[in-house]
This record gives sequence, structure tokens and C-alpha cells, in this order.
Amino acid sequence: MKDIPIWYSSYPENIPKTLDYPIKSLADTLTESAKEFPENTALLLAGKQFKTTKISYQQLDEMSTNFAKHLFKIGVRKNDRVALFLPNFPEFVISFYGIQKLGAIAAPLNIMFSQKELEYHLKDSGSKIIVTIDVKSGEQAFLDLVHAVAQRVNHLERIVVVSIKPYLGRLKGFLGEIFGKIVKLNPEDIPFGEMIQDNETISFPAPVIDPKKDVAMIPYTGGTTGLPKGVKLTHMNLITNCHAGHHWMIPIYNGLPVKGKYRFIAALPLFHLFGGALAMILPIFLAGEIILIPNPRERKFTELLELIDTYKPHFFPFVPTGFIALLNHPQFNDYDLRSIDFCLTGAAPLPVEVMKDFEQASGSTLLEGWGLTETSPIASANTPTKRKVGSVGIPFIDISVKVFDLDDKERELNIGEDGELGIKGPNVMQGYWNKPEETSYVMNTQGYFMTGDIGHMDEDGFIFISDRKKDMIIASGYKVFPREVEEYFFQHPDIENVAIIGVPDEYRGERPKAFVVLKQGATSTVGDLMEYAEKGLSKYKIPKEIEIRETLPLSAVGKVLRRTLREEEEKKVK
Repeated sequence: MKDIPIWYSSYPENIPKTLDYPIKSLADTLTESAKEFPENTALLLAGKQFKTTKISYQQLDEMSTNFAKHLFKIGVRKNDRVALFLPNFPEFVISFYGIQKLGAIAAPLNIMFSQKELEYHLKDSGSKIIVTIDVKSGEQAFLDLVHAVAQRVNHLERIVVVSIKPYLGRLKGFLGEIFGKIVKLNPEDIPFGEMIQDNETISFPAPVIDPKKDVAMIPYTGGTTGLPKGVKLTHMNLITNCHAGHHWMIPIYNGLPVKGKYRFIAALPLFHLFGGALAMILPIFLAGEIILIPNPRERKFTELLELIDTYKPHFFPFVPTGFIALLNHPQFNDYDLRSIDFCLTGAAPLPVEVMKDFEQASGSTLLEGWGLTETSPIASANTPTKRKVGSVGIPFIDISVKVFDLDDKERELNIGEDGELGIKGPNVMQGYWNKPEETSYVMNTQGYFMTGDIGHMDEDGFIFISDRKKDMIIASGYKVFPREVEEYFFQHPDIENVAIIGVPDEYRGERPKAFVVLKQGATSTVGDLMEYAEKGLSKYKIPKEIEIRETLPLSAVGKVLRRTLREEEEKKVK
């Protein structure tokens, strides 16, 4: 008899341990939602700087079909890559599903890319078309940057350009042109508006899609080694994760959440799979309303709070740094967040006090989960009825997680032993784009994807992550996990954010260093924080240096970039 996974004992009674998944494409999910709820709002863009714009499911379905027609007209075929270099605007969603209807592959790109990074990703993905926007905001450039890169990417055939003017209103659009924030198109650029116009003379043959084998998108990840890699995610990788997420909410609603009823807030960037999956693909699957937030940090998160108060979303996926920022907002208690039923967070440790305070303020359930781009993205999560402090939960439906020896990815470790976490299931990627050796490196012979995350599983099947293999600090032969030290610092009442890295040390090899951001009005000194560290940490884990800063470098999704901090320290040494 096959061994029963230990985490099954921790599953709530009403969450199934396995599911039968319908074999369908991502395009099918939009078509079905539009057919069932044609008049429901699919996309909402609002805020002080934008005209309120609503797009229904019927409109979204028609616009994405028209986009697919025009892509076909300019030469895009099944499996061709189309890059999306866009913030959270309706055109991101329209483009993404138009690409799916043609059987092409979406390549979402980080909008914070430098010119060099954009060039690398376009070349690596082999994208024929790129969709971008005609605005420049501060240091964040879109069309200017694409124009600069396009001449060095031979296979990039056309640039499709979204106009921001319709969203700004007549006066703001006019002022944008005057002050140079709206960039002029080149003659060969294609206005996005033309791409979504219906043209009955254009048609395309319905692509034959095998949802289990055909790649729907290639989001990029740093992975565990080397240069950024495109992750080949099939339609079913993403659909199975949607189904699991749908069923994970059963305890919150005392039954399976019904389609067409819920509002989702898209404050995470859609180009990142955490946002793309939970704030676009899942709500489209559920015929939900997506409240698009192009910049959640607008007016220091004030606008995000205003939109939650006004539009009453039910589901709010976000990152720990975001929840911390909201709780520290000086007017946080002035806004009504009680519409929120369910929050899921990941990408970084969630301080326990943050979870408690946000749940108390909103009445929602805030769960910490874990996953990677390679796992579509969720691999585990705490359940609404059973969770453990410091844990990223139990494996998601139909997913297996095991712990393997750090030096032997075939040897499984025992309960409670720290090792490298491996994941197996229908959510695991097909492989890395054009990198078979890299794919082979991260898979073991048992079919487990080796995540690069270090952790253990307890007797109830709950997963506890210590850190990333590449972030682990070796000080005098002792292993120091930055996450563990950060969790201790987060308990200090004056600390808003913290990051721990290893810096070179002639005697110890490496030593921990802490970078701390204090809460507004906090008065703790370096000496105070050092005394705090000495009270609660083992000697070898105590940072030998603490630097108080106003901010920490964050990724577009809000994750602290330890890599950037290490690079800053390396420059000091040189």
C-alpha cells in the first residue's frame, strides 16, 4: 500500500486531498467566464490620477479575440513569443489572453528592467512582438527604453504601444504631452487601439492546444544558479494551481466559492507570477472582478487604502513588506478594510505581529504560503482552520514536498531535519526555456524540482523554511540562516524592516551584518539594537555590524533584495 503523506492529517475535512482537473487552456477559462457572466465587470482601473474605467467580461473576451486576430495578421503563430512590458493596466490582461487564444506564448517582463536587462530577456525569449506603453514616469521608462533596445534585437519585428491618454482625461493627457511624460510613437509602431478594433476581414485558424504539453507563458526567474531563466509553464500547470487555490478557500466560505461573485485587488505586478497567477489568472478563472493597481506605493500606499475602502475587494494577495507598510501608514485606521475575506502572502517571512494586526483590523484570514515561479507558483500554504506560526503551511492539493540532503539530492531526510526542499506535482514547470542542462540540474531522478530553499517538515506535515541555499551564511563553520535572525529582529517594536546578509571576514570566512529600517518616530540606536541581538541570539548568529537606513532595496514585487546589499558591500571592499 502506498504511504499516506503525513500532511494529509492536517488537511481540513472539507478540503479535498486530490482533484479531477478539466483539461482546458487559459483562453478557455476567459471564454467560459464571459459566456456565463457577460455583463460582470472583469477589469476596473481607478484612482486619483486615472479616469475610472470598467471593462466587462464580454468586452474583455471580444478585445482579446481582436488582439489575437491582429497578432495573426502581423505574423504571430502558435508558440511564437510575445513580450509584455507593461504595468497593471487593462491592456496587460487583454494582451495576455489574446496571446493565449492564438496559441502563442506570453513573456511577461519586469517593468523595472534596465536597458541591458530588457535586451537580454528579449533576446533570450526570442520574442517577435513587444507590447509596451507610451509613458515615462520618473526613472521608469517604457517606450523610450524599448526603442533604444529594439535596434539590437534582430528578431523583434514590431512594437505595439498602449496609449495612456484615454485613462488620464483631456487635461492630464495634454499636460503629459507638454511635460514630456508621454513618448511619441515611431512610424512603424502599432497603436494598441488598432489591435483591439474588430475587423471581420481578419480571422485566424483555431489553434490545436494540448494544455498538458503546450507552454502558455515563460515568466523569468533568477532560479538557483546563473543568469535569469525563462520558466516554461503549461496551461495545465497554471490551471491546476487555480483549482487548488479555489478549493483552499472552502473553509472561509463554508463551501466552494461560487463564480462571478468576488473582487480581487491586483496590487502585485502582473508580470510577476505571484501577481499574474493570483490577481489575474485565478480571478478570470472565477469570473471575478480585478481592481488594477499600477503602483501600490502611490502616495505612500494611501491610494491603495482608498481603493480598498471604496471598491470593497474580497481577496487580497500581497507581500509581507506591503502589509507592513499598510499597518505603518499614519491613517491606516481611518480606512475600512472589512470587505477582505482572504489574504495570501509569500516571497518573504511574514512577521507574526503583522499577521495578527492585519487580521484584527480587517477581519480577514491572512495566510502565509510558499512557492516559486517554477511551481506555478503555489506549492504550500497554511489552511484557514489550521496554521502554525513561522510555517509556510502544508503541501497544496496533489503536490508532494520532500526534504533532501544538501549534498545529495537523491537522499531523503527524516522529519525535523533541515535540507533542500523538493516539489513534485502537476504545478511543476516543464523546464527552463532553451536550457536543458539547467533543467536537469534542478530535477532529481524521482521527479522532484529542487527549489534551493532550505527547511524541514514537522510531524504534522507543516513546512518551515530556514533560508535560500545561496543566502546561507557560513561563519566559523557554523550555518547562519538570515531568515531566522530577521524573524528575531522583527519582534523588536521599533523595527519596520530588516535584512541580514553575510559579508567577508578574514577570520570567520563570513559574518552576519544587519540592515535595519526603523518605524517612523522610533529612537533606537545601533547600540540598543546590538544589545537586543545579544539578549536573544546565539553568539555566532549576532550581527557584528548593524546599519540603520531609511529604506531597503526592494524588488518590484516588494521582496528585499539581499543581492543588492551584498553588491554594495563588495564595492566598499574594492
